[in-house]
Amino acid sequence: MWCKVCTKCKKDKPLEDFKNDKNRPSGYGSWCKRCHTKDSINWRQRNTEARWRDQIKQKYGIDYKEYERIFEKQKSLCAICRKPEMIKFHGAPRKLAVDHNHDTGKVRGLLCTKCNLRLGYLEDLEFVIKARIYLSEYDSV
Repeated sequence: MWCKVCTKCKKDKPLEDFKNDKNRPSGYGSWCKRCHTKDSINWRQRNTEARWRDQIKQKYGIDYKEYERIFEKQKSLCAICRKPEMIKFHGAPRKLAVDHNHDTGKVRGLLCTKCNLRLGYLEDLEFVIKARIYLSEYDSV
């Protein structure tokens, strides 16, 4: 069995403990999978804001300045309920979600978590009809 030393933890490990890397002469990465995973988790935790900015650029085609422009235009409130985001993430209010047309990709506005979820269900017309029928059955009782 072939082994390799991880340059991060300095331990001798079998080759299957390393990711394949066609750009390296050995064909394997220099860090073992365990060290690579730990480092990736740490990086994501240290760079949450940068990751979020990259995600909105990738998913919705808007940069942080455009997000801020929309946020200020909406006076920091949800475009539907006109309330601030109340759901917290790690003790702080979450950022308003970017709402977009799923067919065209065009950004419509920023929504709180509750309105964003509700809107997602409303776009499924069959669900809305079934939900109204269900509710009307119990409203008459």
